[in-house]
Amino acid sequence: TGTNGKSTTSALCGALLCATGWPAFVGGNFGPPLVEFLDAGAPAAVAVLELSSYQLQSPFSFAPDVAVLLNLSPDHLARHGSMAAYGGAKARLLAALQPGGRAILNAADPAVVTLAPAARAPIWWFDAAGEPLPGAGLRLGTDGRLQAQGDADLAPLDGLRLEHPHLLGAHNRQNALAACLAVVAVARQAKKPLHVAALRAASRNFVGLPHRLQYAGRVAGVDYYNDSKATNDAAAAIAIAAMQRPFVLLLGGRAKGGGFAAVCAALARAPLKQVICFGEAASLLLAELQAVRPALPVVVARPGATALPLSQAQAAAAPGDVVLLSPACASFDSFVDYEARGAALLAWVAAQTAPFTAPPANESESR
Repeated sequence: TGTNGKSTTSALCGALLCATGWPAFVGGNFGPPLVEFLDAGAPAAVAVLELSSYQLQSPFSFAPDVAVLLNLSPDHLARHGSMAAYGGAKARLLAALQPGGRAILNAADPAVVTLAPAARAPIWWFDAAGEPLPGAGLRLGTDGRLQAQGDADLAPLDGLRLEHPHLLGAHNRQNALAACLAVVAVARQAKKPLHVAALRAASRNFVGLPHRLQYAGRVAGVDYYNDSKATNDAAAAIAIAAMQRPFVLLLGGRAKGGGFAAVCAALARAPLKQVICFGEAASLLLAELQAVRPALPVVVARPGATALPLSQAQAAAAPGDVVLLSPACASFDSFVDYEARGAALLAWVAAQTAPFTAPPANESESR
């Protein structure tokens, strides 16, 4: 669980487990529901579940062997009422752990660290920035290799270079560390050897998920990325931080009530060319962005437009630039869901250009 990265980390966990010899069911809040796994007689050896705060807030009676908490930032506050209540829902997963299980927590997220006492099992920490860990765990060194700390079970990963060339941004390095720790924890529980070479190959071959910083294609020398799943402030800020080239940002939809402070902070450090605000929240976004960062080049999409302002973004971009849809808002003002919003971008790109091509080679350094 976590505010962002749950689906990617769950899918990567499943891919790593399958590559190391344990067919895994991946589902829950993302993918097929758990009831399908149970109705089929639990045919896989491992179940990897993405769990939302809504699910964790509801009554449940399961005790996981491994619990992963990726990060915590304001989201769904209209439902939970406060960050304390939202964090409390996430912490229920840690409190439900089997006593012999393992909690996997992000040492770089202060809100996650605060929830650590809720864990009913030993903790493994992770940090992709290479900072010292408060206990046993994994961090990513400056040379791109994993550094194991404080637990013999993690020793096989020490010095391993994880490659995930299709995943853009530092946040996905955090997701990869969490997924690796989860797989090691499963191996430990099952008392089975860890196949490190298979783990490395599966990480390298993982292509990510649709609508999560998904490369959509190139139109007239401009690369388009579909991050429609970024429906909150923190998720969009993560995508903005991953941008290495000048980019035009599409921001908008239906606001979720948490504000846009993280987006404002990320834009101050990004190679931004223009923000185009669209949808129901366009005026709110314009006012907040200009209040916090008056110098930001922000415009509002053409009045009355319900579709994504892709032609407007195309006009603002030059060859070599990026157009990023990372809206920081829900999609329900104009689309059925975030997938439909992302599909609109993919369809537009497909209509403008040749069939889908691989991401450009010069992006690999930032992934």
